[in-house]
Amino acid sequence: KNKLQSQGGFLKSVSVLAGGTAFAQALGVLVLPIITRLYSPTEFALFAVYASILGILAVAACLRFEIAIPLPEKNEDALSLFILAVLSNMTITTLLVIVIFFFQDSILEVIQQPQLKPFIWFIPIGVFFAALYNALQYWTTRQKQFSTIAKTRMTQSVASSSVQIGGGYLGFGSVGLIVGQIISFSAGILRLFISFWKESKPLYKL
Repeated sequence: KNKLQSQGGFLKSVSVLAGGTAFAQALGVLVLPIITRLYSPTEFALFAVYASILGILAVAACLRFEIAIPLPEKNEDALSLFILAVLSNMTITTLLVIVIFFFQDSILEVIQQPQLKPFIWFIPIGVFFAALYNALQYWTTRQKQFSTIAKTRMTQSVASSSVQIGGGYLGFGSVGLIVGQIISFSAGILRLFISFWKESKPLYKL
């Protein structure tokens, strides 16, 4: 009972994360009627294709090294896993840029989405930032800084909704939805990085 009620206890951790996630989801539901009136079905269809591709590639970009970050007993080992995850992300993103550069038309033909061509370069950008956020989030989870994660999720929701609504009003079309999606994945990286730097800085001296 004392452990559950303590500052770093399981019950408080779950409630903080659930609160941040609930806020983000609730805001998304509230702005959905506005967004659906600002964008056409065609623009939403294109956005859905982009979001699906981004979601698949972002999960694989770190080669799942980030999942193991909370597991080691020593922070030095966890830091090594984090570095591996970031290097994997950079490598996969670079390879993705090369593939798109040389095989752009072939890729669009395979997925049968030629209308995605003006936005295809948003894919590696989104993958890099989404995967980087995931790696930082797992490190922050290891440090039990759940309130920081909850705040970033709320930041993601507010920033993404604002960009998508603003893009719709300004007539940006699918770009507004896509940029909003990238921000939804990546907003909060700076906050998580500051937390990571504070926690990991002493390890560099070892």
